[in-house]
Amino acid sequence: MTERQGRARMHWERHRSDCPWCRTDRPCAFGEGLRTTAEHAPLPLPASAALRYTASLVVRTFIPRHAPEGTKPAPVETVLAEVRIGGRVPLPPRLDLIPHSPTGFGWGYGGSGPAQLALALLAHAFGSDEVALRYYQRFKEDVVTPLPGETGWFLEVGTVWRWALERRLALAVAHIPPDFREQVRRDPAMRRRWPWAGREWEKAP
Repeated sequence: MTERQGRARMHWERHRSDCPWCRTDRPCAFGEGLRTTAEHAPLPLPASAALRYTASLVVRTFIPRHAPEGTKPAPVETVLAEVRIGGRVPLPPRLDLIPHSPTGFGWGYGGSGPAQLALALLAHAFGSDEVALRYYQRFKEDVVTPLPGETGWFLEVGTVWRWALERRLALAVAHIPPDFREQVRRDPAMRRRWPWAGREWEKAP
C-alpha cells in the first residue's frame, strides 16, 4: 500500500467513525462535496432496475499551494470524473474496501480508476461488499473498460444485474430481486448475450 493509499484509508476510517449513518451500518452519500457529518444523508439503494448511474467529466480550477519564489500561483484546470446515483447523489468510492484510486474514478481503459469505479458500482448495485470484492475485476473488464472515455454516460442498475445473470455469478445473483430475475427469465428480449455495448449505456448529451 502506497503512502497516498494509506492516507485515503485513514481518512475513510475517520469518516466512518464520525458519520451517524455509517455507525448504524447504513451506507451514506460520502463524497468530496460533503465536508461535515451534518451534511451526510442515507445513500439511496437500488430499489428499481431503472435507477441510473450518471457519469460526467467536469473541469475544475484550483490554485496550487506552492509556486516558484517571487511568483504568484497560477490557476490550474483539471478534469475530474464524477459518477452520481440518480443524477444527484455522489457514488461512494468505497476506498474502505480497496483504495485502488484515491484520486477518483475513471473509465474507458484498464487501470486503477476503472477498478475503483467497478468496485463502487457493484457494492451499491448489489448491496454487498462480498459481491463487489469477488467480481469487480471481471466487471471492470466487461463493462467499465468499454465505456466511452472521452464523454459521460448513463448506466442502469438493471444492466449490472443482467451482467451477473449472464455470467451466472451465483453469489451476485442471490442479491438480485426475485421479481427482476423472473422478468428476465420470461422476457426473451432481456436475455441478450454480452456484450451489450451501445445498447445498455448511453452517451451523455
